Amino acid sequence: MEFAFATLELRSICESRKKAVAEIGTDAARELGDRLADLEACATVAEFTGLFPESVVVLSQSERAIKLVENCQLSFCSGHVKVPKMPSGEMDWAKVSRIKITSVGCQNA
Repeated sequence: MEFAFATLELRSICESRKKAVAEIGTDAARELGDRLADLEACATVAEFTGLFPESVVVLSQSERAIKLVENCQLSFCSGHVKVPKMPSGEMDWAKVSRIKITSVGCQNA
């Protein structure tokens, strides 16, 4: 899978363990790195979801999140110029091979 980022700051957090630790903490940064590697190894979002169903949260029809450590998540949407859709008009996650990371963060409990 290929990645795009909503902001340069998000790209920095995802590509630099040091930056990620400063922003979201050691445990979340470690898990972020692991989940990004898992995503990169998958051909599509549907493949990732099949491998890690307990980790994926449906935010909307067009946006998903991956749970990291408690209260932390990585949110994304399709990164395709022409978003793959099914005949029903819904997003076809089985054809989404490019994602745009829209947020990474933790909420205080």
